[in-house]
Amino acid sequence: MAEGPAYFPPISRAARRTLSPHTRSVGLGALAAFALGCAGQRVTPRAVVASKPQALATRVEASSAGVKDAFAPRLFPPLEGSDTIAVGEERDKSQRLVAFGLRVLARPDGAVELAREYLPAARTVQSLELPPRLGGGFLFYVLSSSATLFFRAKTFTADLEPFARLEFEAEQVVVGFDRLYVLGRRPDRFTALDVETGAAIGLGSLPPSPGFGKMAFVDGWFGAVQAPFRGTLVSFDAGASWRPLGLAATNLDVEDDDLIITGPDGVVALDHNGAFSRREASAPQDSESPVAQRLRQVLAQNELRAGRDSLAPRALKLAVLRGFRDRDGSFVVASAGALFRVRPDDGKIIAHDEHAYPGGGECTALPFEQGFGFACNEGSDKTTLFAFEPPLALRAVREFAGARYVATSGNGALVIRGGCGPGPSADGAYCIAGKHGDFHEIRVRGDLGVERVVALSDSRVAVIVPPRLGAQGFLSLIDASGKEQRVPLKLPRAEAHADSLLDNGLWLDGFQELPSGTLSGWVAGAEPFAGVRVALDGTVSVSEPETSIDRALISGTHALVVGRTGRAVETITGGFDWSDVELPSEFDGTKEPRDDARLQGCSELGCAFGGFVRVGWRGENPAPRLPIAKLPSVTALAQPGGSRWVLNCEPTGEASEPSMVQPSPARGSVRGEDAEPPWAPFLELAPPKLAAGEVGYDAASNESNSAELHVYAWGERGADWGRAGHAQIRALDRFRVAGGAFQSAVTRSPWSDATAAAEAFGFDGSGNPTNFRGVLETGQRSGVVLASSRGLLDLLLFDEGRSVTRVPNVGRFGLGMLSSVTKLGDAWYAASFNENHAFTLSRIENGRVERLAEYPDVSREPSSALLVRGVHGDALGIWVAALGWYLFPIDPETGSASAPLYESPADLATMPPACAPDADGFLLSDHLALEPTLRFPHNFDGTSARRVAAQFIWSARGLCTRALAADSEGSVKRASSSAAREPNPRARVPLTLTERRPEGRRYGFMCAP
Repeated sequence: MAEGPAYFPPISRAARRTLSPHTRSVGLGALAAFALGCAGQRVTPRAVVASKPQALATRVEASSAGVKDAFAPRLFPPLEGSDTIAVGEERDKSQRLVAFGLRVLARPDGAVELAREYLPAARTVQSLELPPRLGGGFLFYVLSSSATLFFRAKTFTADLEPFARLEFEAEQVVVGFDRLYVLGRRPDRFTALDVETGAAIGLGSLPPSPGFGKMAFVDGWFGAVQAPFRGTLVSFDAGASWRPLGLAATNLDVEDDDLIITGPDGVVALDHNGAFSRREASAPQDSESPVAQRLRQVLAQNELRAGRDSLAPRALKLAVLRGFRDRDGSFVVASAGALFRVRPDDGKIIAHDEHAYPGGGECTALPFEQGFGFACNEGSDKTTLFAFEPPLALRAVREFAGARYVATSGNGALVIRGGCGPGPSADGAYCIAGKHGDFHEIRVRGDLGVERVVALSDSRVAVIVPPRLGAQGFLSLIDASGKEQRVPLKLPRAEAHADSLLDNGLWLDGFQELPSGTLSGWVAGAEPFAGVRVALDGTVSVSEPETSIDRALISGTHALVVGRTGRAVETITGGFDWSDVELPSEFDGTKEPRDDARLQGCSELGCAFGGFVRVGWRGENPAPRLPIAKLPSVTALAQPGGSRWVLNCEPTGEASEPSMVQPSPARGSVRGEDAEPPWAPFLELAPPKLAAGEVGYDAASNESNSAELHVYAWGERGADWGRAGHAQIRALDRFRVAGGAFQSAVTRSPWSDATAAAEAFGFDGSGNPTNFRGVLETGQRSGVVLASSRGLLDLLLFDEGRSVTRVPNVGRFGLGMLSSVTKLGDAWYAASFNENHAFTLSRIENGRVERLAEYPDVSREPSSALLVRGVHGDALGIWVAALGWYLFPIDPETGSASAPLYESPADLATMPPACAPDADGFLLSDHLALEPTLRFPHNFDGTSARRVAAQFIWSARGLCTRALAADSEGSVKRASSSAAREPNPRARVPLTLTERRPEGRRYGFMCAP
């Protein structure tokens, strides 16, 4: 018969990776060692005296054929990797891990303890070990779908109990003095949970604060918190009192019985007695993961080593891939000169002999004689066959030169490529190790590589030559005397794709004999693959093809396929029956399920892939799927207690003059060098009079968050305006009817001449944008104007009836994000936010800007914080509107903040009472976040209000309402007179209602609940 190169269908690059010499897949040797063959080539046995060393690593197709009882599979998740989270350490140095939602304890002795249920799918999982004062046990919380789910368990791997569910994502969960605190990213996402029920409760003994940063509680008495404006506060009496720590802290933690404070100046410890001690900063970790570091250290202490690397963390994986199951159910595996007995329930090494055999090569178990043996290699130099001898020993049986391919035939007999002698052997030689311990050789000739050799249980040898290039293939049966019986392969009439696969596919090496005497193996194409059975009369049957050969792990009649969608299937019947495999819901099937190439694949004990170890096969003992923990119900948060005010307002008859309608620019409508700009009035006030030869420039506030104001500058066109020019600022006090429009004194111009003024007001024809924004201080009769032009930011300070002061280029002082101002005596105080949302306080005096203090925004979101002053200008404070109102008294010399005044949302549910005429305290003024409903008499048809603002006076005696202001939706039209209702005289608060332009009149009312 003519000899020639065999034809094999193309195999994908991914398939070639799967069928590499390092993968525990049947048929690897076929792809790696057999490159050529011959269609219809006769294979004739003959004796040989030598064998040629192979260039491949030893390949062993292991089987646990002697142990037939199946056991339910169990999935062990990876102990390392991006999907494994280290969340702590037990007292015995066991590592607490969460892998794919499964809680795991990795013991120092190699044992792996698994929980019996999964946590819900989540982006992150965290755990807290609760102290005895809070009942002990563990709290787990996961972020899922913009919510935080909480569970409790008595131990790290005990069954989970639903605890709480908050409809926001927790950024920090802290064990407090007597409750749990949960902080979100926003200051209003902050609550406390009862440790027994998970119900939302009050904040307990925390200091009043609009938000909190880091927290740490050493025990039920000693703890510290970060609070806005006050910094880090510490308590030694369970929160009965809180004291400023006086240290800048970036982190708070607990170590032993001390509070550990990390700051810019290093790490210090604070004990129960208030004594500080310096601590060394933690050394930076190297690139090795913390889990791997700790496992390596612990296992090194236990001296469970195999060469340089400890075997314990991968003992179960090695046992599944290369070991066998002994009669007591334990797994036995040999590696690097040592022999280990591993408990399959948890991977614990229960016995070991570190010097069981010479050398340090890799070994793979396989049925041999009436028990099991190990084929071990020493690189490319030597392959040794050992027999296992109970209870835990190895006996050398035979040694072969070079790296040999060793395959089980599934019945205790072995097929070894190469001769039986210790030296090199001729091409085509096979050493047959019989199930009774006898060795003999056969040899095949022709184009080698197409044959698939199986040692039968009746001492015969079967050689399969697959069909190729139109030839049907045949089966040769060779008895002990060398006599051959050849029968042609009888291919089935199958579906077109299966038929093509048998004719053109690659029949993988590693065929085995089934108990029925049929030979079982696999055939693969570029993508599909199928199981093949060959009866001893040559009859061939084929299973339905399965896809994704590149994602298949095959061993004898067992195979596992992990699809790209995350679905996995398995077979223990050589592909003739498949069943689903349960994987964690978080498993990502788009990733290739690859480990180190030496530590992945399947055997009859299970599979290892993608870091997972799956012990056992489903078979007829399917394992119940681990359930997902029962989800907790939504936790009802305590309502803040605030509500919308409803006020009845009666007219007082007071009204301002109508606004002066701005005329069309009579002096030139084009803003050019020779054109005269418009000269506009402000509300009911006419513009300043211009003398002959004078030119004027004016501008209104043009930003949405600005107070209503107007800036004027005028003088002779060619004169020195610094000496003869004029300037004036006018603004609106919304809380006054008569005299609501006020003005500064006429001041010498801050601009040197007409050209500089034209540039500042945007009338120079350059097109440069010019913005004016006004901020009134809390008394509403003075303020500042931020003038932005040509990339520079100037500050104009003005006061009713007093001169205007210009502070140039204040952007360099961080006042670009100015939020509020106030005035104490001759000094101005300005508040602004920087790029890190920190609240900064500056003092402006005699034209000089001084940074007084900076308050880090520990709540990580800029709060509604405003500067306020005392009624008589003798006190400085910061008012914060959050869940409730907070007012921090501020030392005007140092910027240090004192404990705040506090009004809860429940306190603010109704309007505070009207202020007495002589009321003293801090004067507050701002828009109300929750606008009241203002009701007007029926004869004010259609009158409604918006942009409601209020003035309050706040002292230690409480909060009172001084005045209200609002804008009307339209014109205020009184239809006819009516008898006014008399409000409660103790709650009468004046309201100034400003109607919409063009008239823009202000009307007086008195309002009461």
